[in-house]
Amino acid sequence: MGRLKLLQNSAEGKETIVTFIGPGEVVGETNLFRKQQQMFSALAIEDVRLCGFRREDLEKIIEMNPQFAVKIICHLSQKLNTVMQQISDYKGTSVKERVLKLFLRLTNEYGVLTNDGVLIRMHITQQELGDMIGASRVMVAQVMKELRDVGILNQKGKYYMIKTDFCMKHAMESASK
Repeated sequence: MGRLKLLQNSAEGKETIVTFIGPGEVVGETNLFRKQQQMFSALAIEDVRLCGFRREDLEKIIEMNPQFAVKIICHLSQKLNTVMQQISDYKGTSVKERVLKLFLRLTNEYGVLTNDGVLIRMHITQQELGDMIGASRVMVAQVMKELRDVGILNQKGKYYMIKTDFCMKHAMESASK
């Protein structure tokens, strides 16, 4: 139930959106075995219900069930792989490419197939999109206008709609690599 926005603040006070955390997802696991200060903060953007536990309790569970540690390691490695892929995807690319890659990622994570395309069932602002890819809201707005003009992107109320043929083309290009 609910959604969190995971944030990181720079020394200058600039807020960067790291990711969104949805129902059933884990947050804070990267700090389970660290004794350092939290690197991120989480902001509830909808009503949320959280379940938490202490590190000592987790250590006891792992001692009793070592296979649980393997599951944690698998989860952390998948998360690390995702972050590394995102960094690779955004490094040295234009704002347009970053916006397109972000929309494709959002369609995979939050998309619902409709007759008109893939509806991203998550309310996200242009500023939040910019914060996620390291671009200004103005640059994101310009790119989104271009995408609307060529028919790739539409807006349905507070949600974005991506044309299915664009998503399919990208999926086919990725599969052929």
